Amino acid sequence: MRKAILPALLALLCGVACGGNGRDEAKTSPPKNSTVSDGNGPRATARLDPSLNPQRDEPASRPTVVSPIQRVDLLEYQINMPDTLHAGTVNFRVDNAGKENHAFAIEGNGVAQKSEILSRGNNGTVTVTLKPGTYTIYCPVDHHREKGMTKTIVVQ
Repeated sequence: MRKAILPALLALLCGVACGGNGRDEAKTSPPKNSTVSDGNGPRATARLDPSLNPQRDEPASRPTVVSPIQRVDLLEYQINMPDTLHAGTVNFRVDNAGKENHAFAIEGNGVAQKSEILSRGNNGTVTVTLKPGTYTIYCPVDHHREKGMTKTIVVQ
């Protein structure tokens, strides 16, 4: 019984994968049903999907613009991240790599945003659109800024 089904399935799969006779059948006729049999009557009906035709030239969708992710590590009284960034929308992924609670704040050039307070080992995100200029990054928790947890970055 299995020997009779295998050739039929292979023929069905080859027909779908190879694109049939080379024409784009999706534009000329509706999808067809194919019945697989082992000689004792029908066993399965498969609906051939014209979208699987490899001869189609049309793109599936337009590419999406993804904002860059900038990682920021917060430790006791230091902020680890680059000193310069490119202008545009940036997703800051902020990780509290320290032992105390920390948060991320950015100010400058019309921007003033901050993250939630992050406990040890937690992370969060802050998304901002940066224009060229100078920005101050700091931790607004428990006078950490006054203890040196601040950084100036330049956006080009």
